[in-house]
Amino acid sequence: MTIIKFIKKYYYLFLFMFVVGFVSTGASPYFHPAPHRDSGIFLYIGDRILSGDVLYRDLWAHRGPVVFLINSLGLLVAPGSVWGVWIIETVIIYFASIFSYKFFEKLYGKLPAVLTTIFWLFYFNLIRSSNFSENYYVLIQFALLYLFLKAESAESKKMHYFGIGAVAAIGFLTRMNMVGVAIVIILIWLWQMVVKKQGKEYFQKFLISGIGAFTVLGITLIILYSKGAFFEFIEQAFLFNFSYFGGKTIPFLSLMEHANNTVEFVMPFAVTGWLLSILWLFGKFSENIKANKMILVFSILYFPLEIYFAGLSGEKYTHYLMPLFAAIALLSGFLFYLIQEFLPKTDIWKSKLKLNQLVVCIVLLGFVFFPRIDHYTYSKIAA
Repeated sequence: MTIIKFIKKYYYLFLFMFVVGFVSTGASPYFHPAPHRDSGIFLYIGDRILSGDVLYRDLWAHRGPVVFLINSLGLLVAPGSVWGVWIIETVIIYFASIFSYKFFEKLYGKLPAVLTTIFWLFYFNLIRSSNFSENYYVLIQFALLYLFLKAESAESKKMHYFGIGAVAAIGFLTRMNMVGVAIVIILIWLWQMVVKKQGKEYFQKFLISGIGAFTVLGITLIILYSKGAFFEFIEQAFLFNFSYFGGKTIPFLSLMEHANNTVEFVMPFAVTGWLLSILWLFGKFSENIKANKMILVFSILYFPLEIYFAGLSGEKYTHYLMPLFAAIALLSGFLFYLIQEFLPKTDIWKSKLKLNQLVVCIVLLGFVFFPRIDHYTYSKIAA
């Protein structure tokens, strides 16, 4: 395979490398040399782990171990600097963009996949501050979506089920409320198992996914037990959080308003996609436009669930909204796909680009990006 053929085939690898690099600049240590409160705590604990302290036994922490291990690794990459953590975080978001593209390409084709991924990357990074747990969760979300789509396709393999369980467990070990994707998968599989009478097939999926989850959790717990930190881990990462979250949930409509005020145009865009998903699921529309009904059900359930999780602590911190962007991407991707399919597929003069594709690009750029470019370019970098 020549270099040109390789670039044509895997163009998205280079495209998203550029996009992620660009949108991540505003959160880099160049503009924010001093870490924020949470990041400072994670970095301190990561540094103490490198010095030989045992997490939970010698260091009190109410998050799962994943974020602290990432910070330790970042300090190994760039000792005494926050640059290492930012580099790892940017790589994680890059891989999330690749999973996002592959997921939406399989569903809707290349153009909606590219536009949807650029869409969520832009807004995700617009409200992003470096080194929050939510920044790392985005890879887990899109990896799970991709694995779920593969598990429900003709290409389904046992490794996809195992991967779903293992990746979901890593999300749980990042932060205990980062299980939205896993919960929706469980609900859909239960529906297929009980209502659709596909018990044998979905029992196998549950079993293998459970093995994947217990493998990751089991290895983690064995390590913690061997270090004398097992009971401290249970107390700090679970019991404390249950106590902290108890009875403090923000009302749903208040969270919707908070999300709309934070990312402005995105919420009406997502709600439109959510309503269209419901209409498309239960209505009768053009047979020429194919939509994966299981993914539509997933989107309808997932969007309100992530909003609920964002309000569990009773605080309206901006970074709590970041897991919502995977749900917004699902809804926006469907919306881009509908716009593309409903419009005439007329060739533009002397061009391979079709009219419907051009209109989708104009909608994305004209109504989504341009109203926020000035904010991104100046406010974000100067903050």
